[in-house]
Amino acid sequence: MKNVRISDVTLSKEGLSFKEKLEIARLLDKTNVDVVNFGKIKDEKVDLLALRTLSSAFTSATFACTVGFDKDEIKNVADALSGAKNARLVVSLPVSSVQMEYICGKKPADMINLIRDSVAFAKECCADVEFEALDASRGEYAFVCDAISAAIEAGATTVTVCDTAGEVLPCEFGTLIKNIKNDIPAISDICLAAECSDNLKCANASLIEAAVAGACEVKLSALGGDMPCVKAFADAIYVKGDALGLSVRANVTSLGKVCEQIAAAVKDDKSGSAFDNRVGTDAHGTSLGADTHISTLRGAVEELGYELSDDDMVRVYESFSAVAAKKLVSSRDLDAIIASVAIAVPPTYRLANYVITSGNLIGSTAHVVLEKENAQITGLSAGNGPVDAAFLAVEQITGHHFELDDFQIQAVTEGREAVGEAIVRLRANGKLYSGRGISTDIVGAGLKAYVNALNKIVYEENC
Repeated sequence: MKNVRISDVTLSKEGLSFKEKLEIARLLDKTNVDVVNFGKIKDEKVDLLALRTLSSAFTSATFACTVGFDKDEIKNVADALSGAKNARLVVSLPVSSVQMEYICGKKPADMINLIRDSVAFAKECCADVEFEALDASRGEYAFVCDAISAAIEAGATTVTVCDTAGEVLPCEFGTLIKNIKNDIPAISDICLAAECSDNLKCANASLIEAAVAGACEVKLSALGGDMPCVKAFADAIYVKGDALGLSVRANVTSLGKVCEQIAAAVKDDKSGSAFDNRVGTDAHGTSLGADTHISTLRGAVEELGYELSDDDMVRVYESFSAVAAKKLVSSRDLDAIIASVAIAVPPTYRLANYVITSGNLIGSTAHVVLEKENAQITGLSAGNGPVDAAFLAVEQITGHHFELDDFQIQAVTEGREAVGEAIVRLRANGKLYSGRGISTDIVGAGLKAYVNALNKIVYEENC
């Protein structure tokens, strides 16, 4: 009986918020999937921070992140994954002629060198490296084999053959995997994986064919959509595994419930949301109007994850009403209101000063000074970007690590000297605490917001 490893790519879905990624990670860890792939970095400041936060979330699964050929990106992602129990870098590059020229601007010979160099550098940064051969089903077979061989020689421990366009039938994909398995001798020393888009709605069948033909890992999503659904694949193996000689380590019984919970966490369907009681929308999405009742607003507050006392709820409603009289209030606006007026406490810590060093040729470091009881305490830390370094310096001062639930930055004025607003949400003892900071410097705004949230946690812990 051959075990087929499941690599879940739900976290790579476009548009997920920081909070949704954290919740999905928590749920996926319950299912015993083998690999969880974060996807590709889109917003470096936020995503690298999310990577660092999520790195410690998985007890047994390998935590992976997709990179391209940029060495700075590869190094930064590897650093962000350093806290993971099992980390993997996924070097994702095209092997079809149309995508090679469009994405990388490379001819075949140059592409082989790029694959070899990128995988080799990733190997220097992380022991577990996967090469993802994008659009392999439409590439020239001889070149695809050469690309895979180059990746293996450079140190790849997993190679994924992708039907990116989702245009091949199950029997065709199974044959492709079988031929690669037979024609590349070195493939027997590594894990051969398979990935299919579900454009023809037969991707799960294609992956089963691939597993029978020799693939030992498949890529799936808890949300389905463009990718085959992990529950459907696991159910098929559960029913026909004995006949096919295949099994999965994932907990098939719990997958269905977890997939439903993940779909609810993502909130693709906003029905039942407190934000549906609206009079319109703004740039941030669904919004609440001036006629919103306090009970509806409480539902929106709870939907964001907060547990507020009646007194705090009254203060939030009063502030909300003042804003709603002038404009529609989005979930981001409500977050800022809660951060500003809820759990108003005397500050235990004050931000005295900070110095941040960052650049494309040097790592980011932060020197932060906080005041507590008329004494100054200094923290010095390096991090994956200036914001991460600053937050780690504060953790060094306080001696506590709090789970970062969300981090938002937006401009509140225009122009080169624009004022930035940061919202930080920290989770302590299962409860959310938000802080708000404003500055012309985004790191300063983030630090003020972090300290604001920290003061609320310290105050409640000492009460």
